[in-house]
Amino acid sequence: MSGPLIVFVHVPKTAGSTVNLLLATGAAGHDHMEMVDSPQLWADRVARDDWVSGHLPRPAFLRRLAATGLGRDVRLFSIMRRPSDQLRSHVNWLLEIRHRGRAFFRNHPRSVREASDRIAGVQIDSATKVIEVLREYPSIFRNRQSDVILGTGFAWDAVRVSRIIASYEMVALDFEVAPLIEAMLRRSPGEIPAENRSRYWFDPGLFDHPEVVEFTFNYNLKDELLYECVRRDRLGEDYLPELLASQGGPR
Repeated sequence: MSGPLIVFVHVPKTAGSTVNLLLATGAAGHDHMEMVDSPQLWADRVARDDWVSGHLPRPAFLRRLAATGLGRDVRLFSIMRRPSDQLRSHVNWLLEIRHRGRAFFRNHPRSVREASDRIAGVQIDSATKVIEVLREYPSIFRNRQSDVILGTGFAWDAVRVSRIIASYEMVALDFEVAPLIEAMLRRSPGEIPAENRSRYWFDPGLFDHPEVVEFTFNYNLKDELLYECVRRDRLGEDYLPELLASQGGPR
């Protein structure tokens, strides 16, 4: 392929599986590139595909693409959810993977399997238990969306963050799958399927408890800020004051 490569930075539990399905029915490409170790396979796919997708932070994705040496232009896309909704769904997912067969469970990283084992042993029936689980696994749950969309390991700098947001052709919000696919493929996706949905293994209303709401806002402060900045950007509003006010705050 000689045209730009569509790159979908897939944040867990944001309707990304539905995006992958619609991309696959509309163009040639591959998802779950985070599972591909072979540099040659990366090069082969980047050379011939219309799109690639993966649970990779933006910087890591761009490094892997650059390492192919193909120099192909990229069109970056992602989707995020209201942070409390994504967090609730992500905690539930670590319970859901235990109900999809042994092979499916074993296909996840050891850290995720171990966290799933631990969370399954906790009866999540109170605000206290929700907070306990989140405190125990910040590397899995905390600020997951901003870590993937922006990357990690840098100071929260207004100019840098705004440049990263601007590097995306689109960051969709809250199940805006149809406009995202239309932006990616430049045609209407038609009917939107419900892909990879799962039942809740605890009362989802626990995340609306005032103690949990207060805890998760501070726990996920970077995600909260990124969501607000993207929302304002979509409305054509200035979000730099929000970022400038946060400097020295989010970590």
